[in-house]
Amino acid sequence: MQFVILARRILSATLIWTLSFGFSFGQLSNIDSLKQVLKKAKEDTFKVQTLNHLSYALFSKKPDSTILLGQQAYQLSVKLNYPIGETKALNRVGIGFYMNGQYDSAYQYYLRSKQIAVKLGELETVANLDTNLGIIHWYQGEYDDAARMMNESLKYYESVGREKQQAKILANIGGIYLGINQYAEAIDYFKRAIKIQRKIEGPRALAVSYNNLGICYTNLGKYDKALESFLDSEKAIQGTGDNFIAAVYNGIGSVMSHRGEYDKALEYRQKALDIYTKEENKFEVATTLANLGIVYSNLDDLEKASQTYNEALDILNSFDKICSWSVLSDLSKLKMKQRQYDSAIYYAKEGIQKGLECTDDRLIASCNSRIARAYLFQDQVSNAKPYALESYKIAKKIKTKSIQKDASELLSIIHEREKRYDKALAFYKESMQLKDSLLDVEKASEIAKMQAEYEFNKEKEAIEIEAEKAAIAFEADQRRSSLMLYFSIAVVVLFVGLFISAYISYRRKRSDNILIADQNKELEELSGFKEGLTHMIAHDMKNSLNTILGLSASEPYDKKMHTISQSGNVMLNLVTNMLDVQKFEEAQVHVNLKSHKLSEIIEEARIQVAILFQMKSLSLEIDVQRNLELNVDGELLTRVFVNLLTNAVKYSPTGRTVSIRTEVASNDNNDPECNIYIKDHGEGISKDDLPHVFDKFWQAKARKSGDAMSTGLGLTFCKLAISAHEGSISVNSEKGEGSEFKISLPLESDNIWTEELTDKTLYDASVVSISIQEKAIIEPYIKELKQLEVYQVGELNQVLEKMNDLAGSKWKNDLELAIQQANDQMYKELLNIIE
Repeated sequence: MQFVILARRILSATLIWTLSFGFSFGQLSNIDSLKQVLKKAKEDTFKVQTLNHLSYALFSKKPDSTILLGQQAYQLSVKLNYPIGETKALNRVGIGFYMNGQYDSAYQYYLRSKQIAVKLGELETVANLDTNLGIIHWYQGEYDDAARMMNESLKYYESVGREKQQAKILANIGGIYLGINQYAEAIDYFKRAIKIQRKIEGPRALAVSYNNLGICYTNLGKYDKALESFLDSEKAIQGTGDNFIAAVYNGIGSVMSHRGEYDKALEYRQKALDIYTKEENKFEVATTLANLGIVYSNLDDLEKASQTYNEALDILNSFDKICSWSVLSDLSKLKMKQRQYDSAIYYAKEGIQKGLECTDDRLIASCNSRIARAYLFQDQVSNAKPYALESYKIAKKIKTKSIQKDASELLSIIHEREKRYDKALAFYKESMQLKDSLLDVEKASEIAKMQAEYEFNKEKEAIEIEAEKAAIAFEADQRRSSLMLYFSIAVVVLFVGLFISAYISYRRKRSDNILIADQNKELEELSGFKEGLTHMIAHDMKNSLNTILGLSASEPYDKKMHTISQSGNVMLNLVTNMLDVQKFEEAQVHVNLKSHKLSEIIEEARIQVAILFQMKSLSLEIDVQRNLELNVDGELLTRVFVNLLTNAVKYSPTGRTVSIRTEVASNDNNDPECNIYIKDHGEGISKDDLPHVFDKFWQAKARKSGDAMSTGLGLTFCKLAISAHEGSISVNSEKGEGSEFKISLPLESDNIWTEELTDKTLYDASVVSISIQEKAIIEPYIKELKQLEVYQVGELNQVLEKMNDLAGSKWKNDLELAIQQANDQMYKELLNIIE
């Protein structure tokens, strides 16, 4: 919404200069002077010019006077048969109607003015009117026509070499494409405008184009280029005293938010807010406050976020209620995060009303989806259903797959709770297909390209091998012929004997080779059948497991469902290992590199293996730099950690600790890299077995101390996945002293943080508030709970069953989750806050 408003401002500002073209009236610019001249003027062409000039001078302050004076100028021009006066007068009337917001009337007057100008051959006036007509098309939502008219105007100014006008129109066309989210086209026009503006335009015009370029790159997710553009905009306008720098600060703040640098985002957003507050620009104050609310929400400062959102909403409601839909949507998200579901529903419903006024179907679908989810969290299935259906219907209509996927997931849960399992399964399958398609769209083109290249190289290699064989065979035949001829002359009899003997040997050898070739072919066919069968079985298992995981996810707070979900994830990881090892070997895996926080990847892996740690009462100690980022495929690297942690559980004795730590170092080429160490205290691996740990289907002969499942492919997958990231993985182990796996991954210098911040504690109990009544119920059992360890599940559940009056308590829910995940740190923090 903000980008649409920004584009409107760009075009409105442009209108002022376009309206002034094609007129020259000496140096008269003072309105009072023009009025005096008009009183004395006779009814001739000079009076027409005076009327037109005075009409234009008043358009920004008194558009009604502009219309009246323009109509007088037109009537006099017709009387005098003065066509140039007619076209200019009609243009002035159009300006007046435009300033009054009467766009249809303005369009008709512009069109009549253009018709006369075309007959007169006044090409500059025609170009000016094409620009004005384009602006009307834009306001009426006819974006293609707007761009077409602007381009017609651009052609004229290019033909006469007037670069200043070219730059302005290029920036306008870029603004049109920016307003309708066609960022690639917008970037092209802004770059062309900037190329000219660097030479002849003032700092503000250049700063605006750079700023708009930054907005385009931000929306495309190209944050480095976006930041570069915003900084160029800041450099262009710095020191001029122009308040447009506030818009630049907002742009930089947006990039910092997307990069997770929320402290810097707050700094730049606050700079913008200070400027807008000083100049009493209410709309910009409101939008900047809303942006600050987003940053506070990302920082989990929910109270501050709520405060800034409400301030923004109060300002917008005071003068522009329609524009408040964006803030209402953000407030709804915030209330969901705070688990204030009634408030979330209220703000989402208000957002729907504003979306209807703005005809924003995407907003309406999104808000309907959020209302349905809020009702589901409150177990109000009947209330949730109509909103989920409405979201699904709109998303399908506007072909927005991401919202349709969310709506399908909600409808699957709703029908499952209604015990309509056939419909629940149908919607679940649809949501999974949409999820896969969203991922496949990104990968399909690259996979097809890789496949074509692979097939081409394979065919090329086969042709080259056959040609080489033919050349070798030809040379061998030539040598054999010469040798036979030479010796046949000298020793005919001896040669005949030798030839017969060699021929018999050759026939026997050829027969043996044919037999061996047939046997090899049978073995290859058998191997292919085996791999195909394995692949098919694994795929079928994966589909079933996905169904189990989807249904168990519908009850996230149910212990049994949580255990089923975690166990299903472990089995799904094993099956996926089987499929991915084969894909890696056939070069079918595409690594989707993006910037990820390492701590978040490790936390996701920890959640997936929590059930295994709980089964053996193991603890997981994590020492990872909080802000360390890696350019990796997040999904693949998460599964690497899942495999390594599963392996650690398998060989660790009950009650011991598994640790993960990181260090930033330099490799042999003096390039920075991230080293990650995963250590267990199991039986270790013998020196004879160490070279084979990453071999396919190999498993250590040492006695396993747990029941963790295995295919012998987990470490093979890890090695292939890390190699695909241009990294390395190794293991250091001795019998009886445990094992330590080391992963080394390349690290970009931008992702190295000097501050020593670690994620040793992934849970903060301070966010849990406990009422006086809850504390009175809990205190009698604290001593008993502190005497028990987190892995003593049976005894702990007996104590928790005594606290029946704590139903719905966040403290109790979190304590049960800590026991379920064997999270000792979380367990102790929750007990300590009672004291």
